[in-house]
Amino acid sequence: MTLATPAQGQVCSGVGAGLCRNNFAIDLYQGPVLAPSRVLALGGAYAAMASGVDGLGQNTASAAVRVPSSFNTIDYDFTFSFYLPGAFGKTDFDNRGEVGFNSFTLFYALGGQIQWGNWGFAALGDFQRYTLASRPESGLPPAAIQIARLRVAAGSLILQNQATVGVGLRGVRATVDAVSSDGQLDQVLLPGSTNLLTMNGLSPEVGLVFHPDDAPWRLGVTYRSPVSASGEPDATVVLGPDGVRRAAGLALPERVEWPWELEAGVALSAGPRPLNPRWLDPREHEASARREVQQQRQSRELARALELAAITEPVARLQREQELARQERFLEAEEQARLADLQRRLEEERRARFRNWPRPRILILADLLLTGPTSGGLGLQSFLRQEDVPSGSSLTFQPRLGLEGEPVPGRLITRVGTYIEPSRYQVPQGPGVLSGARQHFTFGLEVRVFSSSFWGLFRPTDFTLNLAGDLAPRYQILGLSVGTWH
Repeated sequence: MTLATPAQGQVCSGVGAGLCRNNFAIDLYQGPVLAPSRVLALGGAYAAMASGVDGLGQNTASAAVRVPSSFNTIDYDFTFSFYLPGAFGKTDFDNRGEVGFNSFTLFYALGGQIQWGNWGFAALGDFQRYTLASRPESGLPPAAIQIARLRVAAGSLILQNQATVGVGLRGVRATVDAVSSDGQLDQVLLPGSTNLLTMNGLSPEVGLVFHPDDAPWRLGVTYRSPVSASGEPDATVVLGPDGVRRAAGLALPERVEWPWELEAGVALSAGPRPLNPRWLDPREHEASARREVQQQRQSRELARALELAAITEPVARLQREQELARQERFLEAEEQARLADLQRRLEEERRARFRNWPRPRILILADLLLTGPTSGGLGLQSFLRQEDVPSGSSLTFQPRLGLEGEPVPGRLITRVGTYIEPSRYQVPQGPGVLSGARQHFTFGLEVRVFSSSFWGLFRPTDFTLNLAGDLAPRYQILGLSVGTWH
């Protein structure tokens, strides 16, 4: 699966002609939803739900949002998704209105999350790779453009655990590489490649989820500031006769820009299953027993001090002090055993509370994503084709809708969604506000496949296999992922 570029030496003049300048930015606007399987299957409508590491791309606060099946002070989550966009035919990834070529060959996402009490920390990265075949007629080697989008975030429960706030950073790393030989461009790794240009950028983001106890709804909003990634090309990149810096036959950009985004959403639950059950913090659940043990230890310590103060003979006092120390160690061991048994019983209470909830529910999610303009932007597809077609000159709106149900309780979850993808290109104005837009239909299922503690290294965890797809005019994607069952 490779890309073709226009022949070298074409005449460059006027919009839409060959790319003969460097003063432009690659517009990293994300038109099609590229996200972990659950989010993709719901059409990207996940800003309000925002649970698990899957939601970090839709709401920064998801780092600390507790899921109903979170029973312990420390909890964790992970995700891995793998897609082959355009695997079923040629695509129009940038929604230019025409089928060009297989827009890119590989997309995968990898993330992890850990939560400790009211706090949570998460990281999620997605990686895209575009390949260009060698062009023997011009003597140009094959090339690869790789883009990594990374997010890290920290969050906390607030308002008596009825809301979650998160702050984080999102970054971009984009590279242009020349490959020494054709080899297997469809491989994940690029042996024998030479880096020609690396661009890095970073910016902050913030998010909030409001999930009132026992309410059948929740709200989410997040803002992501723009990322401008730039860098100096390799010393081997030189100016061409036309004054344009090129690498592997590509006119290099000044920067890669990920425009600012504002995303807001709502989640509604229809059915008896609670959407926002109050999270029982194990530390609070066990607090009264711990306070009682602490008070007993303080009382014994005071009694020991008074008894030893009354013994004036040094040897007798030392002997009695040693006896009391042995008794205290024995009592503390008994208390620790009682506390451990209490912790197990209280955790089982929390698990039973979860198991006893009714399972039927239809989850309805709706989002609106606003994406800011990119000054001097060209779409990624235009860059790969080396065509000077402006992109991202104005604000765009993307409505999203998703539905989730559980037809086989505790075993199978199904999801469907849809979203309207606007065009970032300058398209002729037509009737209505959706001129140049196209509608996507998404679907997916999640199956709980097995449970494991990995030889006792972790507590028993349920693992899932996910399938998700996205269909639209001139665009198809299908992928698999693994994760944990919630």
